[in-house]
Amino acid sequence: MPCSDLAADVWLLAPGDVDPALGLALLDDAERARAARLAGDRRTSFVAARALLRSVVGTRLGCRPQDAGLAVRCPVCGGADHGPVAVVAVGGVRLGEAAPHVSISRTGPRIAVALASRPVGVDVVSVADVARSPFDDVALAPAEVEALASLTGEPLHEARARAWARKEAALKALGTGLTTDPRTVDVRDVAARAPAGDWVVIADAHSAPGEAAAVAVALGEHHPRSWPPGGILRLDVAVHGSSAQMTRARARPRGD
Repeated sequence: MPCSDLAADVWLLAPGDVDPALGLALLDDAERARAARLAGDRRTSFVAARALLRSVVGTRLGCRPQDAGLAVRCPVCGGADHGPVAVVAVGGVRLGEAAPHVSISRTGPRIAVALASRPVGVDVVSVADVARSPFDDVALAPAEVEALASLTGEPLHEARARAWARKEAALKALGTGLTTDPRTVDVRDVAARAPAGDWVVIADAHSAPGEAAAVAVALGEHHPRSWPPGGILRLDVAVHGSSAQMTRARARPRGD
């Protein structure tokens, strides 16, 4: 497994930074229909996230954002209108194993899109929002709770937000989301193992003050201590601003 697999690109964007008309023009018919069923901030964040994702994928694959074929599948119910997003085609041509892996975070203070050559997860959370959420007993592993016990005040709030962002990113990379009990995945180290035996490698990502962001890439059943051979296990994360990315994303009529 080459070391280049242990890398991810992340784009961060404030939901309100996407022009609504441009954002909608980059979506496909199913996404526009879904956006129409949403209201307020949920609609704004959905449109911004999908528009950014399509812009990033279009740039990577050399196609118009509208021509990127995306598929959605819920790991719980199998529904095709919610759940993780996958890149499956370009202009109707299936990509197979050549497809990049992607992940979206859109429920926090900032939209995040991650892209990697292996299954990837990304999450961004507000430190203040996490501070108001008493989730430790249902989300943190016993060792994680113990590690936080000596902290108080802002260092505690920041550590809890970091732990939750890392946990969400890891569960997304594993492909299970919260169907895996988050208490069973300890994300304090660079690598974490799920109950089923799969490993992920995790890294924090630079975001704005008052936020915590993390990225994870799945390793499968390969034990991380032997990867890369003779090297240092780490996930290289490149964080990109998204304003220029969206500025380049100019929608054209589908007939062009």
